[in-house]
Amino acid sequence: MMKPVDAEDRINVLSPGEAVYSLAGEPHPQVVFQVRESSAVIKYFGETGVEVQAGLFPIGQVGVTAVVFRIGRYVKQEYVTWWNYHQEGSAEIFQAMTMQDFLSFHFYGDNGRRDRTFVAINPLMDFFKAAIDALVKLPVWSEDDFLSARLTVCSRFPTPDGMWEATHQSCPPM
Repeated sequence: MMKPVDAEDRINVLSPGEAVYSLAGEPHPQVVFQVRESSAVIKYFGETGVEVQAGLFPIGQVGVTAVVFRIGRYVKQEYVTWWNYHQEGSAEIFQAMTMQDFLSFHFYGDNGRRDRTFVAINPLMDFFKAAIDALVKLPVWSEDDFLSARLTVCSRFPTPDGMWEATHQSCPPM
């Protein structure tokens, strides 16, 4: 699994339709999303905005967090990012999501360079505050435990559209 901090350097290894997040900027780092997509799809977005939602899925003693965003005027595309609170550096990223007012979404096309950027108001600040409160109460899990729990969530909601519906209907964090 790609670490969030490596996302900018490793955008070229992503397949079209895959998204990652990372922490960027100083002195007050912000979470940014990077998406690898075909250039034709990026151009097809047209004038549109980004919708964002998140869900926290308790799988045993592991809390799998997913942030799903949707973009597109006529045909919507959904993208899923997976957040492991106990991954190195992730607690800081979760905390950053509680404080930043806007989210940036950078779309990289066929040539691996940024083709478009969208900015949206961050609707997830309260979600991440509640998620942190819930996740710190759980025992620390391993990367393997997280991947196993994530696969369980993926088997329940196998498509980005399914994850969109799952996060839309999900309860507040545990």
